[in-house]
Amino acid sequence: RLAANIALKQSSPCLPLLALRCWSSDLGSSAVSTSGREVSLRVPVEIKLRKGAKRLEVAFDDGRRFVLPAELLRVKSPSADTGRVDAHGQTKVVAGRRHVGILSVDPVGSYAVRIVFDDLHRAGIYTWDYLYDLGSHKVSHIRGYLQDLRARGLSRDPRAKPLPPPPAPPPATRPAAATHKSPTATSAQAAAAGMAGAQAAAQAARAAQATGRDRGEPSQPAHQMAS
Repeated sequence: RLAANIALKQSSPCLPLLALRCWSSDLGSSAVSTSGREVSLRVPVEIKLRKGAKRLEVAFDDGRRFVLPAELLRVKSPSADTGRVDAHGQTKVVAGRRHVGILSVDPVGSYAVRIVFDDLHRAGIYTWDYLYDLGSHKVSHIRGYLQDLRARGLSRDPRAKPLPPPPAPPPATRPAAATHKSPTATSAQAAAAGMAGAQAAAQAARAAQATGRDRGEPSQPAHQMAS
């Protein structure tokens, strides 16, 4: 008998190790069961769920071991909503699952597991062959997924709510032009003011002398008048 030991190991050391054993019939050289379902000859010997790291580790009986990110498992889920075709005839691409996690992994018969994600998606049934294909061609699967996102203008990050537009800036007011006077113009104005003041003083002096002559007072300089 062929045993597939599925050990779902929680990442937290406080949680107990949950071990499940699934038994399949002796296949021999046949790849078809009595129910007509095609049965994989590749059987995992261990499956570990790392919740904290958001990944699934799968070891197969041929010695190969794969580390499958939760995001890859989610966007490549073999379910109806993932393979659905949109109105443009293109296969639907699941976006915004960068931070998705895995809640549980449950065995389905002896040929597959059901993965329950924390976005409440649980419709995907992952057969041994499908898990082996995801692990063997992980790089090409991821590259193709990123290309599909870019082609449709989507992102791995959850869609954020649109931010309100920033307030319009107040209308700009033109500052009044400052009046600048050149040093030359200022000096000329000062000189002209000084000359006008001197002329006014001279006229006042002549008028005072004329008034004195009219009164018969002798004309004399101002400093002699003060003595």
